[in-house]
Amino acid sequence: MPKSKIIFFVLAAFIVGVAVRSFVEIPAGVLMGGAWGSAISIIVGITHAKKKPIVFGLVLLSLIIGMYRFTQVEVSRPDLGGHYGKEITVRGVVWDEPEQTASVQRLKVRVPAVEGGGAETPFFILVTTGRFPRYAVGDEIAV
Repeated sequence: MPKSKIIFFVLAAFIVGVAVRSFVEIPAGVLMGGAWGSAISIIVGITHAKKKPIVFGLVLLSLIIGMYRFTQVEVSRPDLGGHYGKEITVRGVVWDEPEQTASVQRLKVRVPAVEGGGAETPFFILVTTGRFPRYAVGDEIAV
């Protein structure tokens, strides 16, 4: 099998892993078992000088890494479901240099917490506001 096909299958497996994980909840134990299985397959392929177990192990490992990557992104998002449809106020700090256009400015704001709970870890929001007053990095604002 040419190297280009191997790379294609490994990258396709990563994408399939992300897609599968976006629809199906997969426990961490299953991911660890798959990672161990792929490692064993790679080791067997290397020790027996056979290419198929190595390729299978790499494809399986790529699939597992795609699933794990999606899990990590999903965990990092705050759950603000309890605030839907309600008006809330968040306080935060302007994190990046504001992007200014002719009529508006866009601010990346780091929010450490939300009134009423729902966010255990700090997260970022994108705020679009009028051109004035102008904000700078480090300004504390309430939205």
